[in-house]
Amino acid sequence: MSSRVPALFVITFSALQVFGCGLLLGTEHGDAELAQTEAGTDRACVPVACAADACGRVPDGCGGLLECGGCEGANTECSAGVCACKRLRSCVEVGKACDAINDGCDGVLSCGPCGGANEQCTDNRCVCEPTGCGDRCGQQSDGCNQVIPCAACPQGENCGGGGADRCGTGVCTPLGCTIDAGQRCGNVSDGCGVIVPCGACTLPQTCGGGGVANLCGCKPKTCAQLGASCGTIDDGCGTPLDCGACTAPDSCGGGGTPNLCGCTPRSCAEQNRECGRATDGCGRALGECGPACPGGLVCNVQGRCAPTCTRPTQAEACAGKCGTVADPCGGAPFECGTGACTNDTVCAGNTCVCPEAPACAQGACQPTTNRCGATRECPACEPGLGCLASNYCGCETGGDQCGEPGNLFCCGYNEACYRCPGGQTGCYDPRGSPPSGCSG
Repeated sequence: MSSRVPALFVITFSALQVFGCGLLLGTEHGDAELAQTEAGTDRACVPVACAADACGRVPDGCGGLLECGGCEGANTECSAGVCACKRLRSCVEVGKACDAINDGCDGVLSCGPCGGANEQCTDNRCVCEPTGCGDRCGQQSDGCNQVIPCAACPQGENCGGGGADRCGTGVCTPLGCTIDAGQRCGNVSDGCGVIVPCGACTLPQTCGGGGVANLCGCKPKTCAQLGASCGTIDDGCGTPLDCGACTAPDSCGGGGTPNLCGCTPRSCAEQNRECGRATDGCGRALGECGPACPGGLVCNVQGRCAPTCTRPTQAEACAGKCGTVADPCGGAPFECGTGACTNDTVCAGNTCVCPEAPACAQGACQPTTNRCGATRECPACEPGLGCLASNYCGCETGGDQCGEPGNLFCCGYNEACYRCPGGQTGCYDPRGSPPSGCSG
């Protein structure tokens, strides 16, 4: 990618000649030029053109902003008027979930560890690694929501008589779906070698999401994992996460992306300035906002020609604005708060803007929305599964889901998934019906 050089908007006097009491100027302003009119008194500013490598909105040297377009290439973005390498904000953007990846600009982006039980990081994706029977007996879960048949107990012993899912001569008391550690989920043993279908979890919790197999839980994400650099955002488990503040002139969401520090430049006209020198609000000089004020008037700190500067009232300064608003007369700023921001809008650069819709909770399949109209589509369910009213992918018939990713199917009502002795997958009714689908 070729390097881009920003246009410099600095006035340099290339020629200055004095004729009697007159002054002849041939003044360059980058590509902008202050040209003398025929009357010899007014100076008209000629705006610059976009530099070859400029992008976005850049000062034209005469108080306005040039629209210089976007950057070429999917891996570039416009930053302060110059195209630069576009770094990944979070691993979610590229469908990665764990370990570390290249951020697209020769840097490293940490995706963190896997949060689910029995999950291992494979090719930056969390994959459930099933467990075997070990010394367990009866029907058991492999830790990945699949049922596996384990050894029967010797004559005279029963499964669970020697402790949960262990052979012994004692009496086994079956466990339910709710235990001291929390709500169990999926297909789990009752401790006596019999599978109990405990269903799904209530979002944002997922089955094994807290790190314990077949137990509902949720592992919160960090600001870095969510791609947020400022403001407050949901940690994925329903708790607000403070991601800090921005350094001026940037503000949180000021560049148009919620929870990301940025700044949107504004021209003299957009700032309602008609005179004096100004910046674009993002640290770059705009130049003069207009000609000198006519006789008897001065350019006040608001950039308006007026006899004197009159400090506005709190109501006048804060009308339709939010955050901290500067006093146009140079006094103490006005604290306008966020009362003007309603319907989930947030304050950015003294203006209420609509942020992106909330992030999709882990496992959610229904779109998320906010009250100001932003919508985010959540991942679609795999073929064979439907998006249920409880906002997770599952079997609409009420049965358990079976099969492998990309080839899923649903068992009948109240049926559970079963791994047949021959290795194929079938369904069975834990109330006593023999397994089906094992003959193929």
